[in-house]
Amino acid sequence: MEFSRALRDTRQRMGITQAEMAKKLGVARASLSLYESGKQTPDLNFLDTLHKETGAPLEYLMGYTDNYTPETLGIDKELGLSTESIQQLKHMSAGVKSLIDSIIKSPRLKQWIDIALRAASLTYTYNNYVMGKKHLDAGQFQTPITIYQKQLGEITAQAIAENPNNHDLLVKNSILSIYEIIAIIFHSAAEGEQKEILAEWTEFIKDRPDLDAFIQAVLDTKEE
Repeated sequence: MEFSRALRDTRQRMGITQAEMAKKLGVARASLSLYESGKQTPDLNFLDTLHKETGAPLEYLMGYTDNYTPETLGIDKELGLSTESIQQLKHMSAGVKSLIDSIIKSPRLKQWIDIALRAASLTYTYNNYVMGKKHLDAGQFQTPITIYQKQLGEITAQAIAENPNNHDLLVKNSILSIYEIIAIIFHSAAEGEQKEILAEWTEFIKDRPDLDAFIQAVLDTKEE
């Protein structure tokens, strides 16, 4: 990262104007503007003051790393991730981290990436060059995009489901899936049958607080 961008990003992180930053650093606003635009390079005294006044790591300001956070300096270079990505990962819930870990560890990760890239490329081409042009058949783009999306879903679902660390999360979300199925059955039923379905499931659910037992009971239920 260039110093000019690091300086600008640091100021923006602080949420202050160029005038406020210039006053804080003891320089003219015009000088700061030149530094941020890359039209002029400050001396080492300015760099030292900037580091002391803002807390921005010297490695970041000098362009050795794109990672602003001191405790994770160097990780961005090692992993090829931006500061923003690393911060997002740090603040995600344990459950979400487990899902991401499942996909990364999957032996089908490369296939997942290849398919995602193809889907993204077709979507980009469609949105920028095809959509709205009558002489082109949009279906020729939309059909493979749909297929790629289905493949991505299958690979993702398999990776997540095969990781035992995701058991609790899968169980909790299974209840939502089952309710969705119930809703589909309910809304597709004739009006006279809906009251019976609602009454039956209300009775069935109320005494089953244990999700594992509830899901298993639903799966074992046979149509009479």
